[in-house]
Amino acid sequence: MLQLSIYLAIYSFSLLVFAHEGEKFIASSQWQHKNLTVQWDDNWPTEHCIDILDVNTMTYSFESEVSMKFDFHVHPNNENNEYQTDYFSKSDSIAKNTGEIITNKPGTYCFQFSPVKRHTKNSVIKLKYRLTPAINRR
Repeated sequence: MLQLSIYLAIYSFSLLVFAHEGEKFIASSQWQHKNLTVQWDDNWPTEHCIDILDVNTMTYSFESEVSMKFDFHVHPNNENNEYQTDYFSKSDSIAKNTGEIITNKPGTYCFQFSPVKRHTKNSVIKLKYRLTPAINRR
């Protein structure tokens, strides 16, 4: 009975995903809607990251008021704790995009946006994504 309880707890936990920016968990299969503000006077990229521990299908889309440099990447957890970045998608100038990936590697998955040119006011990126379990896709 104890083993069954532990298994159920682990399975339930694997359907949750940790998120940065103050969120503790993201429920599986629910659309997440984020409005990201790009500060006009900031030289750093705007990024939204999620720690994903299990294999999932991630479906995403975004729309920006202005063209952005965009990349979607993962910092995978690895055995040697070496910092690594694997890219799924990159663009030098894009205002909207949709995509889908399989999160085969546990790690921190990040959407990163940078202005193509200097802004004179803040701009908003409307990001949405959903994680669904990807069973038997390893």
